[in-house]
Amino acid sequence: MDVKIDQRVERAFESFRDREERKCNLIIHNVPEPDCSTDNKKRDDEISLKDILHTVQSDEVEIKSFIRLGKPNESKPRLMKVTVGSVVNKHKVLGNSKLLRRKNSDGYTVHKWNNIYITPDLTKEERDINTELRKELERKKKATNNANLVIFRGKIIERKDISGQSSMTNTASRC
Repeated sequence: MDVKIDQRVERAFESFRDREERKCNLIIHNVPEPDCSTDNKKRDDEISLKDILHTVQSDEVEIKSFIRLGKPNESKPRLMKVTVGSVVNKHKVLGNSKLLRRKNSDGYTVHKWNNIYITPDLTKEERDINTELRKELERKKKATNNANLVIFRGKIIERKDISGQSSMTNTASRC
């Protein structure tokens, strides 16, 4: 019995330590790889990273380090792991990441980074949970024919409009 408790405590401690190591990390998806002809790929990645941070109005965020994850792949760019100076800076970047997809009045994307996604650096366990949650969201959207379902704080909810009413209720009342 003691061995099982010790194993659970050890797993919990490892999980906590893993989350602590990742708490100031961001993962940036779809940043184009520097051109093969470029002499200094690290510098080119840094320029791209600073441009992305400028787009999300986070120029003052301290970048401690950044690195591409995995082996180069011709089919898609590698993920970029960025370590920022503090958790506050991480949340500022995440909160402003929606600015990457800002559109003008004609509905066209304003930024060249519209295909870039910024996420927190999650543990394997957290990534698995998120994958299952996204699959469940897609199943529910198809089953209910409700495109207003979203994931919010780890739960699937119906998106609310500014007035606080559910989108479906508000849509029905306009017809």
